[in-house]
Amino acid sequence: MIVSLLLLAALGFLPVHGEDVYFADAQESPGRVYSSPISGTENIYYERPAANLYSFFIHPTRQKLYYVNANDNKIYMSTLSPASGWTPEEAVYTNPTYIKDIAFAKDPDGNQRIFFSEATGSTSNGKIYWLDSTVTPVLYYEVPLEAVDGFWSGDFAFDDGGTLYLSSGNINPASIYRVEGGSINRIYSDTEPIKGLTYKDGSLYYAEWGNKIFQVDLATMAKNDYRSQPGHGWLSDVGF
Repeated sequence: MIVSLLLLAALGFLPVHGEDVYFADAQESPGRVYSSPISGTENIYYERPAANLYSFFIHPTRQKLYYVNANDNKIYMSTLSPASGWTPEEAVYTNPTYIKDIAFAKDPDGNQRIFFSEATGSTSNGKIYWLDSTVTPVLYYEVPLEAVDGFWSGDFAFDDGGTLYLSSGNINPASIYRVEGGSINRIYSDTEPIKGLTYKDGSLYYAEWGNKIFQVDLATMAKNDYRSQPGHGWLSDVGF
C-alpha cells in the first residue's frame, strides 16, 4: 500500500504540496518521514532501513529526500523512482562532527545549496554551513550562544527572501529568532519546545517535540494549532 501511494504521488495523482504537511518523529527507529493531509490518515512517506531520522527536506523536484540523524555525522539521500519506489539510502556528505539540521536554500551567489548546522547545545557557538559544488562545506553563519539565551540545538530555516530563522530546540521554554543585518532578534517565545521549523506563505511552522505542529503568523505573531499527530512522541521537523 505504501509503495502504491508513493508511485501515485510521484506520477502526480496524489497531492504533495497544498495542505499536506510532512514531519519526522526522532523517537522512532527506523526513522520515518510522514505525510499528513489536512483531513485523513497520515501515511509513511519514507522509512529508513535503520537508525533515527531527525531532520529532512524534500527536493523541489519531489524526486529526492535528504535527511540527517542528529546523532550522526552524515547527510543521507534517497531518490523516488516511479518504477520501483525509493532507492537505497546514500551518504552524500560526511562531516567531522554531528549534523543537527538541514535545509535547501540559496547561497550568497543565488545558487540553491544544501545547508546544515553543527550545535552543542550550551557548550559552544553553533555554526551553519552550505555545501558548494564540490561538496565542500562553507561557513555561512556562526550562532553566538549569548544571543540565543545560552542554548541552541541547531534548528534553522529560511524564508523565501533568504532571511534566516533560528529556533531553540528541545528545551522549555523556547524561542524563535530572526537574523537581520547580522543581528539576532527574538521574535517569538513559548513555554513548550520549538524544534524543527519551516517557512510557508508568511508563516513559520514548527514541531514541538511532542505530537503537535504549530503555525506562527509572522505578520501578527499569533500562534495557531496547525496539526495534532496522535501516537507520536518526539516530532522533530516539519516540511511541505
